Amino acid sequence: MRIFWAVVALCLSIGMILAASCGKDTTRARNLMKDADEAWQVSLAQMEGIVEAQVMLVMTAVSGKTEHIQPEKFSDLTERIMSLIGQLQKVAAKYQKMEKTSGVDEYEKYASLMNDAVEAHIVCAELIKGFFDRLQPFFQKKDAVGLTEEINRLDEEFEQIENARNKANSLLKKAAEYRREKNLGG
Repeated sequence: MRIFWAVVALCLSIGMILAASCGKDTTRARNLMKDADEAWQVSLAQMEGIVEAQVMLVMTAVSGKTEHIQPEKFSDLTERIMSLIGQLQKVAAKYQKMEKTSGVDEYEKYASLMNDAVEAHIVCAELIKGFFDRLQPFFQKKDAVGLTEEINRLDEEFEQIENARNKANSLLKKAAEYRREKNLGG
């Protein structure tokens, strides 16, 4: 009879261990979140640098002084935008991986919200790249007059970029609020 109870106790112990290890994967989700959020912060710093460079480049160009137009800075900026898009795609992949964790709904939802925000930032970066692609010939020729005229014609592109930026920031805010609300510290 003691053997019977020992076997029952052993089976219950194994069952409890298996039950504890199944379902929620909170530690893994938290680690994936930390990794994705760190990659996001790197991308955010890249974006801030690119925005600064864009403003300086366009302001210099529209000043009308062709001697201040530096095509190499334009090329550097377009390379940085392409690098940013690649970095953002990697960040999105990290959040998508986090979305696949099982049994941790709060982390999965946060990952989904962040993935939407990152994807919206990719759209914004691609619009900015398209905008600068249209300006490239004017930079290469150091044509300040043509550059100023082209920038003035691109009101629709400015509006698209602004709308994409607003959407991306709104999604990012929503994800941050959700993270705070669910206390998903890292």
